[in-house]
Amino acid sequence: MDNKRVMALGFFDGIHIGHQALLDQCRNIASENGMLCTVLTFSNHPDRLLLNHDVKTLTTNEQRVEMLKRFGRADEVILLPFDDEMLHLDWQKFFLKILLQKYNAKHLVIGENFRFGFQGLGNPDNLLKKCAEYSIGCDVIKDVKICDQTVSSTKIKEFLKQGNLDMANLFLGHPHEIAGKVLHGRGVGSKHLVPTINFASDPTVLLPPYGVYITSLYLDGRFYPAVTNIGIRPTFDGEDPSVSIESHALGYEGNAYGKTARLELKRFLRSEQRYETANMLLSQIERDIKATNEFFSKGK
Repeated sequence: MDNKRVMALGFFDGIHIGHQALLDQCRNIASENGMLCTVLTFSNHPDRLLLNHDVKTLTTNEQRVEMLKRFGRADEVILLPFDDEMLHLDWQKFFLKILLQKYNAKHLVIGENFRFGFQGLGNPDNLLKKCAEYSIGCDVIKDVKICDQTVSSTKIKEFLKQGNLDMANLFLGHPHEIAGKVLHGRGVGSKHLVPTINFASDPTVLLPPYGVYITSLYLDGRFYPAVTNIGIRPTFDGEDPSVSIESHALGYEGNAYGKTARLELKRFLRSEQRYETANMLLSQIERDIKATNEFFSKGK
């Protein structure tokens, strides 16, 4: 039979400190028993089907898988489609056919608010009883709270929409991240301002308010302090509504095109605004670079 697995179940959007507590338990049990630490999640957010509307996430699927392995030390991540069949699947069939028979789960780890199966009947109480019936271990991890508020991806998204990056990062337990392939820009920065590393904006991912951020850029195996603009480049692009993510990485001199890079958002500096001339914008960027250098010189 396939390898025995300890399985963490959930969507794990953003991999916040509550998720990390659950993943730590999964890893510890797996290590103690010589099993695989496995995360079973969905390739699309269940609410997109349940609520029949667009749901922005904190990460892309590729990014979420990478973070589950980096933060959760997962041996493997299984992505299942949340489609109409999954929506109407009886929770006991999910338990037997998928968790036990297909993936050989020997221990499950879930959050106290986790639900699965048709009408969400696969709740912690029912799952604990079913696991006991089949001699399967099951841990239900309590919610983590900060300032009497339950840590959740929904709450973190609220903070980001409000521009409260400090609270979002506190609930995440790490800086909010943006990741993706580096694209060719239009060359405006290199010609008129400072060279930038450009990312595409994924329409399924929630972005923080437009503006300039102090960031760390992870590329080619190391971090670089960076000034990052998220927005529509009003000084140069006029009425163009397309969103760009552009980072000036301090000290980076390589060719980043086509590589996967990761941004960690450390601090909000200022809102995006239109400048009358490129020189005025350049002067502001130089002040942004100075503020970024001062931030990192303090060991942050």
